[in-house]
Amino acid sequence: ELSQDAMICWLLAWADSKYASGPDPELHRCGQRLAHALLGPAEIAIKAVELRQQDRGIDVLARITTESDAKHILLIEDKTDTSDHSDQLKRYLQDVRDGNTGFEKRFDHIHPIYLKTGNYPPSEKTRIECKSGYRFFDRKQILDVLGDYHGEDPILVDWKKYLQDWEDKTNSWDSWKLFPEDETGETPDSHLSWQVSTPSWSLRRSWMGVGATWRTPLEAFWGSGGDGRT
Repeated sequence: ELSQDAMICWLLAWADSKYASGPDPELHRCGQRLAHALLGPAEIAIKAVELRQQDRGIDVLARITTESDAKHILLIEDKTDTSDHSDQLKRYLQDVRDGNTGFEKRFDHIHPIYLKTGNYPPSEKTRIECKSGYRFFDRKQILDVLGDYHGEDPILVDWKKYLQDWEDKTNSWDSWKLFPEDETGETPDSHLSWQVSTPSWSLRRSWMGVGATWRTPLEAFWGSGGDGRT
């Protein structure tokens, strides 16, 4: 996750207007697209971007100043395959509101973002958006931003390929996996799982992301003898 934090900071830094006519205008435009996607639907003209990592434990803090001198804080909690814990989202948001970070209280708007590139159950997105006040931003949304990048920067090209390969694998038959039952004898989100009596494992698909839609029907179960049945 620290590597991903650095990647997000690096790309957001390119959104600064000083790079508009710099060495890589295409990278600047991609950084601006990411910043606008994270800020939401409001159209703003970005003038400057300031960044902090791991300030009060917050993965990424960006202060974006517009051409009208309004200051927007992007508070980004960055996840790959993990989820939030220990009231960290509430704590981070309160720290920003109270001016406990390096940006103090020098801002006009806060945009809390829960950014997750890993697969997730629908319940996680619902919980984050309904209870924490953070906006959920997932791998597909990042790929939508990167999809318009046609430059040749090796760092960004590699990250785009990495995320696209992950997305493609998730959407393929290879993403069906065996998961052991938990201590209660049930599988996580068992209403979306298929139980197998022997051995005591359940067969279910890795989380698809938005909507967790099932794109390939489950057609085979492994019985006690390990033979496939349809």
